[in-house]
Amino acid sequence: MKKLANRLMAYAAAFGAAVLGFTLLPLVSTSVQAATFNDINVPEVFLKQQESDTCTLCSNVMMLRRAALMRGDSDWSSITEYSAKPYIWLSGVGMYNSYSYKNISVSYGRIQYDAESELIALLKEHPEGIVAYDFDYPHAILLTDYTDGVFYCAEPANCSAQGRVTADQAIVPVSGIEAYWYVTDPDLKLTAPKPEKLRNTSSVDKKSITAGESVTVRSGAAGGEGSYKFSIYARKSGESKWKTLREKTKASQVSFHPSEYGRYEIFVCAEDEKGNTANKCFDITVTKPLSNESSLSSSKVSVGSVMALHGKASGGSGKYEFAYYRRKSTSSSWVTIKSYSSDTTASFKPSSEGRYELMIKVKDSKGSIAKKVFRVIAEKNDVVNRSTVSASQVRVGQSVTLRGAASGGSGKYQFAYYYKKKGMKSWATIKNYSSSTSVPFTPLSAEEYELMIKAKDTEARVEKKVFRLKATRSLKNNSTISSGRIARGTTAIIRGNADGGSGEYQYAFYCRKSGSSQWKLLRDYKSSSDIVYSTSDTGLFTIMVLVRDSEGTVAKKYISLNIA
Repeated sequence: MKKLANRLMAYAAAFGAAVLGFTLLPLVSTSVQAATFNDINVPEVFLKQQESDTCTLCSNVMMLRRAALMRGDSDWSSITEYSAKPYIWLSGVGMYNSYSYKNISVSYGRIQYDAESELIALLKEHPEGIVAYDFDYPHAILLTDYTDGVFYCAEPANCSAQGRVTADQAIVPVSGIEAYWYVTDPDLKLTAPKPEKLRNTSSVDKKSITAGESVTVRSGAAGGEGSYKFSIYARKSGESKWKTLREKTKASQVSFHPSEYGRYEIFVCAEDEKGNTANKCFDITVTKPLSNESSLSSSKVSVGSVMALHGKASGGSGKYEFAYYRRKSTSSSWVTIKSYSSDTTASFKPSSEGRYELMIKVKDSKGSIAKKVFRVIAEKNDVVNRSTVSASQVRVGQSVTLRGAASGGSGKYQFAYYYKKKGMKSWATIKNYSSSTSVPFTPLSAEEYELMIKAKDTEARVEKKVFRLKATRSLKNNSTISSGRIARGTTAIIRGNADGGSGEYQYAFYCRKSGSSQWKLLRDYKSSSDIVYSTSDTGLFTIMVLVRDSEGTVAKKYISLNIA
């Protein structure tokens, strides 16, 4: 490159402007505005030099491409090293000092005193950029702009990063620049960027509340033009009529008080001064007040035997935690059996006869507490039922084992096994009294069951023991998409859907383009089941929908989407 620069200066001395100045087409001297700052800095504008000694050519070509964009030329991408080289480059010498190509005139200049201050002034006058050259290296780069006290450039060398980067990543320092090429005609200006599209930034303070509580809707917007007005509506899911909470006002927030539990929708419409609108919808879950539905396995227990406390709740918000306490009826102080945890069972083993009180507290994710107190009599009884069940929850079609066991009493024991569905009064016999100590039970439907094992000694003294069993269906992912083929820029609705499993579902959405191994997260786990998907890209995509139930079981489904 240094030899090339010396040869170039020698040619200039020998032949003057006739060699280093070249005009291809008539000049058009106009001031035009056709592109924004972002338009001229898209990655496609920037190139890498095709040969080891064409850094000046490549840098000039990038400057010409940006100038053509600013002038509104639709064929700016046709300006390449290959297409421009015969007209702006002298074979064996290098870059012309001045030339005209595609009706864009370019001239050559030298730094007089201070490179940085002079280049800042030049960039202010030439937003299309300046081709800067360092004779000592020698090497050329395209200085694209000076923004917020920082020089930016496009480095043509293949060993450097592609596109617009900070000038400290260039091979040559800005302080060492000695010469430059710049556009002299036409006089190019950047257009101001288009107004940002109106966006609805409204939010709600909570997505789940207990009946009697309220949701605060905070309206907000960004982009658009001028001030905003907001309209806020609410309705219960499934209803067609919306209730107006606020209409075309500038108020920043409003409270919504649902009258009953269930699922609700809140709709916020933001409108700017030009009449542009942007909408946003929120799904709200209103749950029943927290209710303690805990129970005991019996109201009587033998001294030294174990009684089961079953923690259970409904309503409230989120997951539950249970705490268990005991005290003698004559005492004022409670003794902790088990502190707050997710455990739904605890054991009470009285050491002496008498009357006891057992208390079970349930706490939801918001800290609401509901308690329930039971009265229990501990008495002597020679027969102690020590039977067990192998599991408290199974999938439909799987079996649990009921194991009969006892202590105390007299003689040999016999055991009988029963079951009933929740809500039923009558027990069905699994196996009548016999010496069998192990009996299988297979639930055939997704229900809550009660299992009872009776232990009887030779004097016909009977002790029974009841267990709770929950049978659930396997979690199944039934998610769908509104269309498997859409046009670029349009949207598809991905609908999360599931059945089986336990409790409420949450959905997460991912996508990846065909050929890629990386999944892109569209939305993490939330209870809302639908999302709207769009992209400016085209091709074959795979959508992955994950559904998770309250026990953490996950089922996935893949959906194909073709974007043309």
